[in-house]
Amino acid sequence: MYILLIAGSCPSDKYPLNGIFEFDQAKALAETGCKVIFAAIDLRSVRHWRKWGIEHFYKEGVEVYTINIPLGKIPHILLSHIGKAAVKILYHTIKKGHGEPDIIHSHFLEIAEFALALKPITKAKFVMTEHSSTVNVTYKELNNWIIKCARDIYSAYDVVITVSQTLSDRLKSHFNINPIVIPNMLDPLFISPPAEKIIEEKSIFCFVFVGNLIGGKCPLLCISAFNRAFAENSFCVNNHILIILEIIGDGSLYFECEDMIKKLGLEKHIRLLGRLSRKEIAKILKKSNCFVLPSKAETFGVVYIEAMACGLPIIATKCGGPELFVNEANGVLIPVDKEDALANAFRFMLNNAGKYDREKIANETKNKFSPSAVAEQIKAVYRGLINANNSKKSFI
Repeated sequence: MYILLIAGSCPSDKYPLNGIFEFDQAKALAETGCKVIFAAIDLRSVRHWRKWGIEHFYKEGVEVYTINIPLGKIPHILLSHIGKAAVKILYHTIKKGHGEPDIIHSHFLEIAEFALALKPITKAKFVMTEHSSTVNVTYKELNNWIIKCARDIYSAYDVVITVSQTLSDRLKSHFNINPIVIPNMLDPLFISPPAEKIIEEKSIFCFVFVGNLIGGKCPLLCISAFNRAFAENSFCVNNHILIILEIIGDGSLYFECEDMIKKLGLEKHIRLLGRLSRKEIAKILKKSNCFVLPSKAETFGVVYIEAMACGLPIIATKCGGPELFVNEANGVLIPVDKEDALANAFRFMLNNAGKYDREKIANETKNKFSPSAVAEQIKAVYRGLINANNSKKSFI
């Protein structure tokens, strides 16, 4: 089975998170025996340094082709025109060396629009995965080009995949399509080997927040609720266990978070760690007691399952993604934007985190969201399309 996976960018040393979910999927599919070519249509502005034009290289066992055209924010009609031309150029380059794919799989609506330019020139089946927050809103909140174009784009695909039931329901309601749900996958870095023991400092109870420091992730609410939960006890338990919150991430609210921590006098209890590598994050998660992220909206929320794969019980909000996998056995779900509920969840976890079966949380998360498990679900979709196509040919 030959898969051409089309994304908006490829992870690099300078931008390690760009296109990371798409690239992780490409790696996982390749590891199950598929032939996978990763094609990136990178139209980011000149501020994102990279070599312009077409590049061809191998990365972590995956063959990669990219076409880099520095555009940035331009009118959608012009972006669409250039993106469609770029995907055709890259496709012809790839086809010369590899032939025609069985499946063309794109991610996100904008890239999916570009990829449809290939429909008249290939017999491949078309699959797309949607995980963008731009469509996970009410119909009134959709921007104009999405309202105008999305229904036609989604409908042109043989299969549309979403990463959560909430997002699937949104697309069905907004655009009258019937997506199937396949979750995002874990990075193997967050899957603890069976023999590994989770380290706990007996003198510290550590909550950990991982996410961009932006309004949608609610870091200021998290700081305020943490203070509200534990200030009266001076952030101590039994006079010797220190309660701390470690915040991993960067973004537009970083300095506001820093200011709030100083104004509340929490410098000894809340640590702003900035942006860290995946390896560093995994190490911190495995040493922590509870994960917290009170997002306003998530199409899925990979960081939650990363924490769960490290054995952590979690505090999450009913924001669209976590409802798929959070239950009483692995954490608590609270309403969005409710400081009282978040403070209460902090207190609950301080008293009950030790009662969760961390090994069971980690193993169940691994079994459900490991790269191999998710890749097999995606391959089942591919096989269904290819088999249907072969059956159709047999009757011609």
